[in-house]
Amino acid sequence: HKVSSAFVKNGKEAQAAEVCYEFLLRNNKPFPNANAYISFHSFGGAIGNRPGNETAFPYRDRKLLLQFQAWWSDPADTSTEQYIDWVRDVRTTLASHGLTDGGFFNFQDASIAPDRYELMKYYYGSNLDKLIGIKKDYDPDNVFQSGMSIPTKNSAG
Repeated sequence: HKVSSAFVKNGKEAQAAEVCYEFLLRNNKPFPNANAYISFHSFGGAIGNRPGNETAFPYRDRKLLLQFQAWWSDPADTSTEQYIDWVRDVRTTLASHGLTDGGFFNFQDASIAPDRYELMKYYYGSNLDKLIGIKKDYDPDNVFQSGMSIPTKNSAG
């Protein structure tokens, strides 16, 4: 499977829904061996009671998260790249219209940026540098790390 996500910028929710609709109309090529879809996740309520810079999660003020997914059962499926491309294309189409930024860390997509710092910036926004400082304080030897963990340095080094 392939999963990705993007937060819709405030005030752009209706436009984002329209772009998703248009994307689905233009890309109405059913995959016989995969399911591909866009999920709309509403945000709001108590999560917005704290500013985004007080916790690791910076998108507390957002009203809508979009999740893009493709699921197929055969790892050797010859159409695998088409499924992956579909997920990437819907995400980049919305971004190219200036409707989205950032994503939800639970829907990890390592292909968003080749540089680890830039990838984590997608998920943690302006909070990343503070999180790197915390990581250095509590895990100076980088014992707790994975391909999607907080890096130990920012892009400046």
